[in-house]
Amino acid sequence: MARGGATFLTKLTAFCATAFFLTSLGLSFVGLRGSVSSQLMKESPAVTDTVPAPVGEASPSEANPKPPPTEPEPSAKDAVPANK
Repeated sequence: MARGGATFLTKLTAFCATAFFLTSLGLSFVGLRGSVSSQLMKESPAVTDTVPAPVGEASPSEANPKPPPTEPEPSAKDAVPANK
């Protein structure tokens, strides 16, 4: 009974090892060929131009102007001492 189990496990291990080997070889060949996206990136130029703002519209810095600076409130140093 033990002999039959060892034969089955040996055959199963050999099958798994062969499947792993073939899968590894197949993936390495696919990796050597390169992917479709890498070939497309080599063929087409990269788009780096920015779209200018339409005429008549404010730029983001002009759309949200900063409020004018406020006068600082007087501090305790600026206070006039009271007469007693």
